[in-house]
Amino acid sequence: MLATTEKGYTYGLVSIDHSALMQRDLALTMPYDSAKSFSEIRRPAHCLKLSSYVIDVSLQMLINSFAQDLTSTEMQIVDSLEKVWLVQKELTRFNSDQKAFIDSMLKWHTLKQDQKLKSYSEYCSHDLNLFLFFKDRQFFDAVVRPFLANKMEKTFTDFWLLGNFGRCIEWAGIEAMHTQNGVTDLNIAEQCLLVHVLAKKGQPQRARDIADSIRDCSKEPS
Repeated sequence: MLATTEKGYTYGLVSIDHSALMQRDLALTMPYDSAKSFSEIRRPAHCLKLSSYVIDVSLQMLINSFAQDLTSTEMQIVDSLEKVWLVQKELTRFNSDQKAFIDSMLKWHTLKQDQKLKSYSEYCSHDLNLFLFFKDRQFFDAVVRPFLANKMEKTFTDFWLLGNFGRCIEWAGIEAMHTQNGVTDLNIAEQCLLVHVLAKKGQPQRARDIADSIRDCSKEPS
């Protein structure tokens, strides 16, 4: 045992009764059939409405579809950026630059102004600009917004971050085509931003159509 204070510490050895320790049997009591083939499957459950009913139903669907042996099933609720990053590292192979970028974002709130400026200079991108728009608006308004406003060639995301929704619609070609086909050149993240733009500009049906197409894409197996 170890006890510490601000001025010092003390320790001592204490014998433990090993017979009182709880042990878990790790023996394979239910071996798999050696004549069959097995594979490990990982699938996330999207619980957008955070109610116990939705979560229970989603988990039950996963269990019924994939988890015949509940003793080998692990479930985890991902509810923070740190947990999202841990899951992504487990499921996806990132290169060293991507890991450094995400690690920098996770500790952004602990950085001083000069460190933030150095990190922004090193990792400047649409991803980082969007992150700062939502997570550090003070830095975004002071540093990122003037930078975007003075860019010679702006992108769809740049216009969205600057609040120029009219140019966003022009960029997507919605006004000219009067269909949702004009968004095919936008990636999924940009399409999500376009849904927000259309809702703000009083075009809820077009926004709903694009949102439905995004939702359908998310259901397709990768």
